[in-house]
Amino acid sequence: MSSAQIKTWIGGLKDTPLDVRDKAVILLGFAGAFWRSEIAGLDVDNLSFTDQGLVVSLWQSKTNQEGDIEQIAIPYGESPLSCPVTAARDWLSVSGIKQSALFRGLTKGHTVTDNRLSTKGIARIVKGLCETLGLDPSEYGGHSLRAGHVTTAINNGAPRHITKRQTRHKSDKVFDGY
Repeated sequence: MSSAQIKTWIGGLKDTPLDVRDKAVILLGFAGAFWRSEIAGLDVDNLSFTDQGLVVSLWQSKTNQEGDIEQIAIPYGESPLSCPVTAARDWLSVSGIKQSALFRGLTKGHTVTDNRLSTKGIARIVKGLCETLGLDPSEYGGHSLRAGHVTTAINNGAPRHITKRQTRHKSDKVFDGY
């Protein structure tokens, strides 16, 4: 999935808590090249808003089993409509979440629950995005945000080493598989 496809999807969103949350999940996941487990595991305390954007601190991930803090910079986007930093702020504002799990479930009436959004919930959001775009949802999942980040960055001429730093790939072989 590409940034252009994501921007197309954003155009159809409303200001409902569900759409605000899903937009933040997609934009933050794509910009940070996060695995769905990283998105689902984010707490409010992982976020530090700065003048340049947002820094997301991860204490553990697939490539960081030792628990070293990894900091991922998310700059402001070109447009507020597709800016991952603005989307994260909007979600915090709409949800009223101040601590603990950043992304949570919603009731049918769009009330935010205390339950952390699961990795399966992240995958459902991505598959819903794909379905809206007319893509085959069976070919996409939570990992598509990470893969889409790599593909978009390389296609837009981003230097390989910069893209690898953002994705936290340690191996060229694994990176080349994207």
